[in-house]
Amino acid sequence: MYMKKLILFFALCLFTLSVVAQTAPDKYWIAFSNKTNTPYSIAQPLNFLSQRAIDRRTRMGIPVTAQDFPVNPAYLDSIRHAGAVVLTTSRWHNGATIYTNDTAVVSHIRALPFVQNVQKSSSAKNLLENNSASGVLPVSKVAPSIIQRYPSIRDAKTINSYSYGYAGPQISMIKGDYLHQLGYAGDGMLIGVIDAGFFHADRLPAFDSLWINNQIIGYKDFVDASSDIFEQSTHGMMVLSIMGGNMPDSLVGTAPKASYLLLRSEDASTENLVEEDNWVAAIEYADSAGVDVVNSSLGYTTFDDSTIVRTYADMTGRISRASLAATIAARRGMILCISAGNSAENSWHFIGVPADADSVLTVGAVDVERNYASFSSVGPSADGRVKPDVSTMGLGTYVQDTDSLVTYGNGTSFSAPVLTGTVACLWQAFPNKSNFEIMDAVRRSASQFNNPDTLLGYGIPNFQTAYQLLLPNGTSVFSTIRQKLITFPNPVGENQLMMLSFYSPDYCAANVVVLNSLGVVVFKGKFENIAAGDNLIQFTGHNSLASGTYYLQVSSPKFIYNSGFIKR
Repeated sequence: MYMKKLILFFALCLFTLSVVAQTAPDKYWIAFSNKTNTPYSIAQPLNFLSQRAIDRRTRMGIPVTAQDFPVNPAYLDSIRHAGAVVLTTSRWHNGATIYTNDTAVVSHIRALPFVQNVQKSSSAKNLLENNSASGVLPVSKVAPSIIQRYPSIRDAKTINSYSYGYAGPQISMIKGDYLHQLGYAGDGMLIGVIDAGFFHADRLPAFDSLWINNQIIGYKDFVDASSDIFEQSTHGMMVLSIMGGNMPDSLVGTAPKASYLLLRSEDASTENLVEEDNWVAAIEYADSAGVDVVNSSLGYTTFDDSTIVRTYADMTGRISRASLAATIAARRGMILCISAGNSAENSWHFIGVPADADSVLTVGAVDVERNYASFSSVGPSADGRVKPDVSTMGLGTYVQDTDSLVTYGNGTSFSAPVLTGTVACLWQAFPNKSNFEIMDAVRRSASQFNNPDTLLGYGIPNFQTAYQLLLPNGTSVFSTIRQKLITFPNPVGENQLMMLSFYSPDYCAANVVVLNSLGVVVFKGKFENIAAGDNLIQFTGHNSLASGTYYLQVSSPKFIYNSGFIKR
């Protein structure tokens, strides 16, 4: 997790870039009250979403709604005419981040009839307006000498193993090599990387095959539209190398065949509330581009402005705009892997924003011996959910250094991408599964799924087990009882008739329990008269549940059956 107060520490000194401070105008968050008279419509989603984003929604039965509409452009024009510069916007929160050094401009904007609220978010350096409406910036070419130095892996499906080099332990710990051996190395998957900068990722050897094979589909800067993300922080570059690196015998990543979208939302020189809104703009951009899996090794707890105060009690996933956006992104069909943070040994101690979000995979850190890394932020969330969700190697994790060599570093910033790339490979293997089903399999595969704690969450995932759980008739490794319960239709809609089919060896009564994706019991019931033999029973408990993935257990003294269903 990259935070100035939570900076990851390296075993080797790593190159950092200095940023010259400048006198700056103030930044403000402007919340709009409505999307009235918007030029956008649900009938024409290609005006604000890519075809890939629409396809993702269609595949998982997720409708496009008015929440997906961009901010009304007439409102933004009024903001500009008032004398402010629009930096970023948020579709999901219906707002915009602006800057101005004139308090009269702020007063004028506050009085506009469609403005609901104005909140100061930082005093920051003067930036150019980031008003690119769609698409990604053109990418540059890598030097031929770099391409020749490290030949890339051309076709993951024609080989049986990778020469991982130093990265071997961090991949084999979670059985990511098992997926690679099956031919799943991220082909066809799009990973969004939200970070602080990607210093020289356009020329360092770990990334040559990404450029040769057009796996970097684009990049965008939400901090300063005039900057070059490849001359900014080293942090995102190292994170990217853990997933997309491809230097055989030195460093091969967890998803070397995936495609990547590089997004800068973090200003490494400050810690201001505006960076959360940059993050919101980045995650919305990732959604509109059709990203499947997101890695975010960023997090927020305290700020340079002492008047902005957060407490652990705020870590519910429902306070910060960034955490709320993370949950919305999951509801749009993406998987988000987010660093838990490196706060365990300081006064904050707990996870931060957006690691507290619902329906994301929050990632803690262990060492090469699978032991808890003492810096890894602890859970649970303030509302009692298991956090972190899982933990991977974040102490002594190998990365691309700034001088064309491989080094290693410590932090949940590095454990998150170990998971992210492997999750993308698992989803590649099961493209018809929903994001919630994939996340569920990852949690269920973990080393302490039956006894989660505040340090490692559900534990260290095993992707061989996760793969097997997702196979037809997959059986949980935590139970020797074969699944004999069928739920249909699946997914099931609101007030749609749902049936359960199962076999009973005798006449009996049976208990019914439904758990949500976090393992919390959300429904209990009982079937009084179960017949001996095959049973086909109507179930209505799903009608009281929100949309999501659920586990269903039917049990009696004679049997225990487990299954799952998706509520639309």
